[in-house]
Amino acid sequence: MRLSNGLLIATMSLLSACVTVRSSTAPGANLGGYHTYAWAPATDPSVARLERSPQGQTIRNEIARNLNAKGIVEAPQGQVPDFLVSYHVVLRQQLDVTDWGWGWWGTWGGADIYTYTVGTIIVDFVDPRTNEVFWRGSASRDVDQPENPDLNNVASAVDKLMRKYPSQMASAGTHPG
Repeated sequence: MRLSNGLLIATMSLLSACVTVRSSTAPGANLGGYHTYAWAPATDPSVARLERSPQGQTIRNEIARNLNAKGIVEAPQGQVPDFLVSYHVVLRQQLDVTDWGWGWWGTWGGADIYTYTVGTIIVDFVDPRTNEVFWRGSASRDVDQPENPDLNNVASAVDKLMRKYPSQMASAGTHPG
């Protein structure tokens, strides 16, 4: 019994290192037409607090670094950007029940119950002319310390998320400068 519990905990530890990434592009969006960005103003107080936190600064820096690597630059002050970048984080509690099944002599073996936190970073690219999201990416993973997340894990999740933005479309064409 002790071996199986240890194996379960080891497996859960490995799974907690996994990041699930998803993205979607609006139908008909011409990603090749977006070359400059600006940060969308935070309208929600919780997003404004996130932006000032070390976690929020890490998210912002990694988004900017990844966009720059794709040839997309921050619009100079006073210039209308091609798109706005918005991001936020959602934390939710998950419950996992592991059933031991039936034990010796037909008795119930029991179950282990684990509660853990899943954190999701959501990044939206918004066309300022239509105010519509043309690309959304999200990265989710288990978070050991939601109140003080590992910033290396945050950076890694954002990097993986930003790989979903198609660079060949982003760098197509040139932007008049």
